[in-house]
Amino acid sequence: MLSGGLLLRAGSDYAVANASRVQLLGADGKLIAAKAADGYYWLPLRACAEALGGGVDSGTDGVYTLRGVNHMEPAALADGTVNGKADGAYRIRQEGQAVYVTPQAFAAAAGYALCFPAQGQIALTRPVLYGYADQTAYISALCGGLPTKEPDAKGYIALTFDDGPTGGKTGLTVRLLDGLKARGAHATFFMCGYRVKDFHTHMERYLAEGHELGNHTMDHPLKFARLGADSIRQQVASNNDLIRSYTGAAPTVMRPVGGAVSDTVRAQMKALGMPVINWSVDTLDWKYRDAARIKKAIVNNARDGDIVLMHDLHQPTLDGVLAAIDELQARGYAFVTVSELAEIKGVTLQPGKVYTKITA
Repeated sequence: MLSGGLLLRAGSDYAVANASRVQLLGADGKLIAAKAADGYYWLPLRACAEALGGGVDSGTDGVYTLRGVNHMEPAALADGTVNGKADGAYRIRQEGQAVYVTPQAFAAAAGYALCFPAQGQIALTRPVLYGYADQTAYISALCGGLPTKEPDAKGYIALTFDDGPTGGKTGLTVRLLDGLKARGAHATFFMCGYRVKDFHTHMERYLAEGHELGNHTMDHPLKFARLGADSIRQQVASNNDLIRSYTGAAPTVMRPVGGAVSDTVRAQMKALGMPVINWSVDTLDWKYRDAARIKKAIVNNARDGDIVLMHDLHQPTLDGVLAAIDELQARGYAFVTVSELAEIKGVTLQPGKVYTKITA
């Protein structure tokens, strides 16, 4: 059981503080426990400190002192530093009377270990959770039980990317993450294990920036659906373990190679607890590698509940999808992960079941 710590879920007014569910309130009334903005998650500083039995003192020059949390000595927070230690993730923003900090800043000041058990979930705990699958699953279930509010939009579209990641610290996948973060857009990444082995320097960003981890097999066998049960299971289970080793959490959804599904694939994914996610809009980005064509395919065809297929492999995909996001956001659409889309539509994703579009 969780004896001490703080569990939050993006878009919720509630948290689990020291094993009890609480509603976070601040000077201006209800506050979202974990909100996404500028590509980061932000925590309401005072509300989180009070939920853990502490408080916050405001000083001068934008310095805040966190006290009485986790039996720690008072900690000084300023934009970019905690107790004088500089870190680009230690950020502060103020909205009216509310002060928000990044999870990294609050964890460092409060003396907690930080992890993201699943997309949209934030856990600050005394023990380190990374590497302990059972404890992480338990914490994730607690976070998942916190109620959320759906974003206000004309419609919701799930962008998905197969076959990545591509490149290192400045590679295409990282540039794609930068573009999504700048636009406040979420996506689901169906990763291949053999590429994760080569390109994993950015893996901590997926969950921290609100994206969803997806499994696209370890080796991308072209005849995946024709493999035997043991081989199908191994292709997915081994990739789950690999991705977990870099992110602290296993993928929540899978996509078969080429979208091909058999009774064996469905049975093995049911056994692994993974929904099978295909698509309703295919950009054919891998074939044409034309940014204008990719943008047109998304803008003209993607509507509420659609799942869009792309690949984070080539520059035209990056250019095309970001241009499409800009245009569709201007029309009132929001871009969410597959699991976020399902939650918004009131659909519980079932292991082994195949989904191409998600509607209420």
